[in-house]
Amino acid sequence: IAAHCLFADERLNAQSATGVLVGLLGVGLLIGPEAGAGAATLPAVLAMLGVALCYTLGNLYTRTVRHHHPLRLAMGQQLFSAIIAGVVALALGGAAAFAGAGDHLPSLIALGVVCTALPIAAFMRLIVRAGPTRAALTGYAVPAVAVVMGAIVLDERLSVWQAAGGLTVLLGVFLVASAGRGRA
Repeated sequence: IAAHCLFADERLNAQSATGVLVGLLGVGLLIGPEAGAGAATLPAVLAMLGVALCYTLGNLYTRTVRHHHPLRLAMGQQLFSAIIAGVVALALGGAAAFAGAGDHLPSLIALGVVCTALPIAAFMRLIVRAGPTRAALTGYAVPAVAVVMGAIVLDERLSVWQAAGGLTVLLGVFLVASAGRGRA
């Protein structure tokens, strides 16, 4: 929605706006009615809102610097994130927060490169090529994929809410992805 307000070629038309709302509804269905039962704490809710805000700002920023190579953008984002995370870890846990890192260095490097740096580089390329609105669609798919992986890998049981939510998310993604681009 922010891209719609800031960039002329990211305008939402009726179909893509409907797709965004349908996708949000699908994520709500995936979470299920338990989310409204009061189990969430204020810090948890604020943290999730902060994550959403950071993704939005990151997508919009990447859109404005699309002339740079996606790998350069990904590296800048990862370095900036690492500095912030390191400062927060030191502030909250002191040097002891990093005490166990040496024992797990190969795993940390693998997670950092394979599970973070490479996907972020691919995402930056997607933002540059498809724009922030279409790139953000990947965020809708994450909860649906997590639910399916939980069922496959962890043998978790899918609820009717989760199945309905997953299908609704896919419908929202389809609506946005198939809508014409840049039309008001």
